[in-house]
Amino acid sequence: SNDILTVFCDREGILWLGYLNGFSSFDPKRLVFHHYISGSPSVPFMGEVKDFTQTQDGAIWVATETNGLLRLKPPTGQIDAFTHSAENSDSIVPGRLYRLITDKKGNIWVSSDNGGISRYSTTTNTSTNFTHSESDNSSLSSNQTSDIFQDTSDDIWIATSEGLNLFLPKTNNFIRYS
Repeated sequence: SNDILTVFCDREGILWLGYLNGFSSFDPKRLVFHHYISGSPSVPFMGEVKDFTQTQDGAIWVATETNGLLRLKPPTGQIDAFTHSAENSDSIVPGRLYRLITDKKGNIWVSSDNGGISRYSTTTNTSTNFTHSESDNSSLSSNQTSDIFQDTSDDIWIATSEGLNLFLPKTNNFIRYS
């Protein structure tokens, strides 16, 4: 597709392009594309691809609109899906996923359109989910999250529809700025 929604450059200089129902890698040195299209063998339906991140093991992680978080292992091309399950409190947040970052500890942070955020541990394959609570002023200010950023002091910032939130790792709480 020429309607590209997001671009990511991995550690090897490969560009990853996200669009509706697929994503591609582009090697600018060899001028070669590889396409991952919904419905192809071993590629799940994904809706819009919104973001990418890379972990220390070289895996590329993909935020999708309809099939959660995808992990692509570049040497093999194997794709694994990590989705929300109401029966499993360790699964990632529900909803359309928007932004991903890999923090300095190797965790993947995931923002969603209406489910809050997840901190996914790649070592334990479990998520810690953070959501808004009307009765808790130290919770996220909204479940509608749109971006995540780690600053030079390693602080995690969350953009929500109700303001900016700073994550407090010692207590797993947030300071709200609005």
